[in-house]
Amino acid sequence: MADLRGGDGYPAHEELLLVGRLRGERREFGSSHQLKVSFYDVESGEVISSVDNTVTVPDGENMDVSLWHFVYRLTSTFASPGHYAADVIIDGDVRATLPMYVWTFD
Repeated sequence: MADLRGGDGYPAHEELLLVGRLRGERREFGSSHQLKVSFYDVESGEVISSVDNTVTVPDGENMDVSLWHFVYRLTSTFASPGHYAADVIIDGDVRATLPMYVWTFD
């Protein structure tokens, strides 16, 4: 869960970094997949920011599994406090969801 604290009010313009790790099995080595991260307002469903990319599963000698990392920079405008989320989508299937809550406090 990621918590963001509002500063000078809304709309709030923020830059977020989403860091993740992907895993590929030996049978996937060298294959390409569509990786998309979609950041949205949970209540309205409005997509605030998204990133699309094609990734290729790296291979290595004497390995059964390949692990690698990705970092995406998302620039977002939060219209109001509330519940937001980022979906990690691989080949059209949501594989992970990161919930985020935005609020202001004194």
